[in-house]
Amino acid sequence: MRSFRILFIILAQCCLPLIKAHTIPLNYTTLPNPPGFDALIEFHTGLINPLGVYINAIDAISSWCKTDWDSEFIGTAAVIDPRLGVSIKYTDRVGPESERPPIKLSYILLGLYQGVIRMSDKNQFREMTIWLRFENKIGGVIRIAHPFKPHTTLEGPSNSSNLALTNGYNNVNSTEDSGEVLDPDPEFHGLSIDWKFDGRTIHAIEVFTTILDAMVSTATERADAERSYVYGISFSGNTALNVHELSGAPSHLRKVTNSLIRESLLLIAKYVFHQQRRFIELDFTIKDLTRGIAEGFFLKISSVQANGTRGTATAK
Repeated sequence: MRSFRILFIILAQCCLPLIKAHTIPLNYTTLPNPPGFDALIEFHTGLINPLGVYINAIDAISSWCKTDWDSEFIGTAAVIDPRLGVSIKYTDRVGPESERPPIKLSYILLGLYQGVIRMSDKNQFREMTIWLRFENKIGGVIRIAHPFKPHTTLEGPSNSSNLALTNGYNNVNSTEDSGEVLDPDPEFHGLSIDWKFDGRTIHAIEVFTTILDAMVSTATERADAERSYVYGISFSGNTALNVHELSGAPSHLRKVTNSLIRESLLLIAKYVFHQQRRFIELDFTIKDLTRGIAEGFFLKISSVQANGTRGTATAK
């Protein structure tokens, strides 16, 4: 793992700034918008829990990726967790049905990603509406709000420009430096994550936007498509995530697929970073039936200086 990490640092220092150069600050994911699609993002006044925004957005991407990237997404979908004080809901019931363009899964995932990244970039966590448009016609809407907010009729974006207040959060002390997570989902029975904090502190925003970037990347291919590796980059370009398949795993074990990677990252987000309230460089191994099938790490690859320029990180 250590030699792989050092190699990744070298490649990251050379390549990641180039990958992100054309996407910061307006389009944060390395994936471009599909032709004809754009998202209108509108802040509202209600404050919401930043942790709830990230965990539910990661959960939403994991839950909604049951169809192909370019398939039409019809109806409604929601992730609601009252404990985190945030709900994320999508509906295509906006405006006259005869005037609504079809909305693909890719539009929903990119719109949600861009909305959460906008919150992160501004460090402003307020309720938000994300209007999904195709060829300038609204076909769907995502609402990020408090879960007990009363229902309101969605007609279209307002002309106001509401800015949210700063509401960030940092590390909370914990005594756990390593552990194991067992997947409670029956679909992934036998899947587990061995994890260990090992390194420097990373801001929570960096950790979660790195996960979101990797999650959206896996969604572009079929859920059951095998992946030898996946990486993600934080919205600032300062933190990277790598997951790579382990060679020589017995044939009866699960294959490393896009679906399995998303499930693993969801477990790490929920049961490591969220539960521990610690945001530190992390090593992890993904296991099936107690045998390792993939491993990965979160790595701080650069630091932003006071003048806004990027400095190079050194290997651990």
